[in-house]
Amino acid sequence: MSDFDEKILDLLICPKTGSKLFYDDKKKILHTKDRKNIYQIKNNIINLSIK
Repeated sequence: MSDFDEKILDLLICPKTGSKLFYDDKKKILHTKDRKNIYQIKNNIINLSIK
């Protein structure tokens, strides 16, 4: 499978806060700037579920 395409970040926002999401290449996660909201990426599928 290919690496995460960071162009998609222009289309995504945090479903909890509405703020921009950032990609952490080492941990393979999306997070808000303050890292209080973290979203997993598994098999190139982004899970934006709010817990």
